[in-house]
Order: sequence, then structure tokens, then C-alpha cells
Amino acid sequence: MVSFDEVMLTLALQKAWEYQTLALPNPSVGALILGGNSEILALEAHTKSGEAHAELKACKEAFKKLAVCEVDLEEYSAKELFEFLCTHHNGLFKECCFYITLEPCNHYGKTPPCSSLLANLKPRKVVFGSWDGGQDSQGGAERLRKEGIEVI
Repeated sequence: MVSFDEVMLTLALQKAWEYQTLALPNPSVGALILGGNSEILALEAHTKSGEAHAELKACKEAFKKLAVCEVDLEEYSAKELFEFLCTHHNGLFKECCFYITLEPCNHYGKTPPCSSLLANLKPRKVVFGSWDGGQDSQGGAERLRKEGIEVI
């Protein structure tokens, strides 16, 4: 029998497949954010190397639904969006569950680490589909666990 988490991960995986190879040399990653009432707040994918990762893009869309915000987030760079969400989330994500096809990255590259963003947002749960094989990227799951976030 397929679990609820597997269904949500499948939706994220299908989104990632829409952009397969377009994010090279990075993998195409999908991210889905489920709200506290099990409503899908965002479903996004990493679409281009050097631009916002799937988690950050999904957070932007979910934030627009959860918060009254008059800031035009569309004009923000990935780094600016990361900083804005880390400082303005006001606990909006604490009941959310994140479903991500790949372990959240744990290093600074062209964009800040997704594990750092999630550690700041403090969602209830993070479910990911596959470990990140990149040596620089690994460790996101452990970082989140240390922050008290349930990780599957």
C-alpha cells in the first residue's frame, strides 16, 4: 500500500521531471509544501543552475498564500529571497510539511543552503526522497534533525 508521504513525494517528483536536464549541472529537484490543514500551498521545481532551488521557490509561493505581504517577491534574487524569508516568516511554516525529492543541500554555492532556510522556518516535518550524493551538499537532513525538525 502506498503511504500519504509517498503520494506527496510522487507529486514533487513529477514536477521535477518537467524540468529534467534544464538545471544541469544541478539535478532537477521538486518540492511540495503542505499546510497544517493538508492543503497544498506550493509545488515547485529547480529550473536553472544558479537560480533559486525548489525549496526556496516553494517557500516563496507558500509565503504569498500564508502572509499578507505587499512586497513583490518576484524581483528578488535567490539570496535576497532567502534572507527575506528567514527574517519575515513569523512562524508561518511551523505546521507545514515539506516534501522534497532530494535531501536539502547543506552548502553555500551560487545560492544559500536549503537546509539553513528550513532550519530557520522550523516546519513540522521534512520528507525527502533521496540522499544527496554530492559530497559538498550532504548533511542537510542531519542539520534539520539537530534543529528538532522531524525528518523522514
